[in-house]
Amino acid sequence: MRLSLNASLPLLALFAVGCRGALGITALDSSVVDVGAGDAGGDASDVSDAGDAGDLRRWAVWPMPGASLDAGNYAAIADGAAVEDLTTHLVWETAGVVTADLAQENDRGRERCQGLELAGLTGWRLPTPIETVTLYNVTSKDEIAWYSATFGTQHDTNGFWTRSLSADNTLSYWQVNFLRTSAGFTAVTDVKARLSIRCVHDGKVPLPSQSHYEVHDDYVIDQYTKLAWQRQRVENLTVELAATRCRQLSAGPYTSGWKLPSAKEVLTLVDDSKFDLALDTSAFPDLTEYKSWTSTPWGPVDGGVGNLAVDFKTGFAGMLAPGERSAFRCVYDLN
Repeated sequence: MRLSLNASLPLLALFAVGCRGALGITALDSSVVDVGAGDAGGDASDVSDAGDAGDLRRWAVWPMPGASLDAGNYAAIADGAAVEDLTTHLVWETAGVVTADLAQENDRGRERCQGLELAGLTGWRLPTPIETVTLYNVTSKDEIAWYSATFGTQHDTNGFWTRSLSADNTLSYWQVNFLRTSAGFTAVTDVKARLSIRCVHDGKVPLPSQSHYEVHDDYVIDQYTKLAWQRQRVENLTVELAATRCRQLSAGPYTSGWKLPSAKEVLTLVDDSKFDLALDTSAFPDLTEYKSWTSTPWGPVDGGVGNLAVDFKTGFAGMLAPGERSAFRCVYDLN
């Protein structure tokens, strides 16, 4: 077991998203390059455990729903047995397996999803980490930080399984934990642990044909999510000062409107096919401090709340306490 959720850990596990194959970099002019060619016409069902060049499902290939606001936007299917996310167009089973007495090991969860017939659909599967993260409600004041009006209020296990294998431990898989009283948001966990299951179906999700990142001197555009990122991170500030600094940022043609990103937004940058530096260093080459602030609070709802930070050394994310200092990277939403 690579890492378990333990309340004594100050910066716990975050998640990682995605695996891409070898990077393709093409100079467009002196200040712009394209990084990471997409697979045009890719098969939406092509999601492997280890990750390959065609596995775009490990990335957010859509705007991240509800990245800043409580914007859960679901349409019920089959009398509410499943819902379609109207931003990502992923289809989710509504009930899932959410209680400790029914929790399952990773391989059993896979089998359950593969055998599921729901809402007239077959071809269900375990989600990738970034797909699971779309369910997180960044403005939730509840102990369970998802869209409870859609998915209910019951969740008493240590997290939800994903289908993504740990990059450095073949006996561990990524999990996402929505309980705000846990030490962190995402982690990798031993394959034999018993966790919750919520299956996903590809629905009508289109795969992109363009390259992933458009790199400029001082900012980078993620052409999948339509987020622009400050290319050079700022080091060692409190989360309050980081938010202020982002509001003051001007980069390229975007002279105002920058902000400190939410955890959901930062997680779109994590590459879970990598360990020891879970980031595309061709697009973002400046990592001297691995942890990166987010604007998302985390912790017990009755007090003691800090903010989630992403550790790009591992791809994990967990809480940093008020007053602690970390690096950060500002974001601008092009959507």
